[in-house]
Amino acid sequence: MKRLLVVGLIGFLAACGAEGDPLRPTANLGLNIGPNGVTPSMGLGAQNSNVRLNIGL
Repeated sequence: MKRLLVVGLIGFLAACGAEGDPLRPTANLGLNIGPNGVTPSMGLGAQNSNVRLNIGL
């Protein structure tokens, strides 16, 4: 399921700007420190001047 989501997101980001204003791809990486230890976090998305779409894992 994750693989399908990643492939779909890559295809979506590759098609950015095909019609109309281009969308800018965004990415975030981080580490969270808490009572359960250190956990990584990741976010992928696309942003236009008015619209922002993010997917976090």
